[in-house]
Amino acid sequence: MRTGIVVGVSAAALLLFATGCSTFKSMFGKKEKMPESQNVFSFGKNEPGGIVIDKAGRIFVCFPKSSATAAHEADVLEIVDGRSKRYAPDKAWNSWKAGADARKAFVCARAMTVDDQNNLWVLDSANPGQKSLVQGGAKIVKMNISNPKAVVERAYLLPDAVSGGKAFLSSLAIDSANKKAYIADSGCGALVVLDLDSGKCRKVLEGHPSTAAKKKFTVEAAGKDLCRNDGKPVNGNVNSLCLSPDGKWLYFAPLAGKRLYRIDTSFLSNMKLNNIDLVKGIEIMGEPGQICAMAKDSVGNMYLSSANDNAIKRVDVYGLIDTIYESKNLEWPDGLAAIPDGKTLYLTSSQLNRSPDFAKDGNPDFKYPFRLTKLPLGCLDKFAPKENASAKKK
Repeated sequence: MRTGIVVGVSAAALLLFATGCSTFKSMFGKKEKMPESQNVFSFGKNEPGGIVIDKAGRIFVCFPKSSATAAHEADVLEIVDGRSKRYAPDKAWNSWKAGADARKAFVCARAMTVDDQNNLWVLDSANPGQKSLVQGGAKIVKMNISNPKAVVERAYLLPDAVSGGKAFLSSLAIDSANKKAYIADSGCGALVVLDLDSGKCRKVLEGHPSTAAKKKFTVEAAGKDLCRNDGKPVNGNVNSLCLSPDGKWLYFAPLAGKRLYRIDTSFLSNMKLNNIDLVKGIEIMGEPGQICAMAKDSVGNMYLSSANDNAIKRVDVYGLIDTIYESKNLEWPDGLAAIPDGKTLYLTSSQLNRSPDFAKDGNPDFKYPFRLTKLPLGCLDKFAPKENASAKKK
């Protein structure tokens, strides 16, 4: 299904997707084969989180200790040739134990990204099991991955004012041009801006409609309402981030809501602007539905994963939104990464809806093994639209 902000595009130019997961109809009415997923690597009982692909095609996966019952072999691994794995940067950073120095090891590697200089950045939310914060553990770690062995260049420790209290740091984007890091705070419904030169940071847009859960919106997974066992509401604030290839826009969305937003990074990176000024840089990009994760390619496409309808959606360079893949095996697809040329998409499903917090009687109902899969997208190229579209101003 295609949605989005569309200007000057004829109905015939829109691709009409079938509801099945094997075929879709092209603009000419001909049935075309949808991409078919391929298994790349098995993680056994280790629950995966985010994925990144660097310019050379190297694959890194993080494991955020989301569930106390899931196995946990490492925090950040590189998948080598689809056959083996190695720690990134080393075993010491992946071997934190309660009571140890939380500044020099991953406590809870929640999210990752790769910048345009091919550095790997890891967001450590320091709240294993999605419980209380480990003091001194919240940080962003920068690794140089130009060589086969990743090397830590700097760890930015995040103050309690940003990481403590009800904060839940969930996603990360790096703006190299403006020397800023942007973090989604799902707990407070806000964005965190970190200056990469000074290390100073601030929290902005807390409670704004673009970052806060939409009232009376029910988060779903696999077509069913997602309910916690303890009766508490599902945290539906801003959950995922993605920087545009040119770095001019930061895309973001609350989990509880249908809208996709973006903000001009020239606004967001300006540490002197207040919230009233920042709102002027926000645009509504359409209503693709509930969003779990985001990824981009160098061509300008953006990919969105959806837990409520087990789908992957693509926002092309003209703002048009397609559902390009659907599968019942996509259960809470938390990890999403595209190789730079946009020909292949890599996915992980964390199965959050089957974790102890949501499973019946608190007993996890995971479908093992957890896997890394890939989705070839080359077959979709010939259907790319040619007209332009513009965003809707907030």
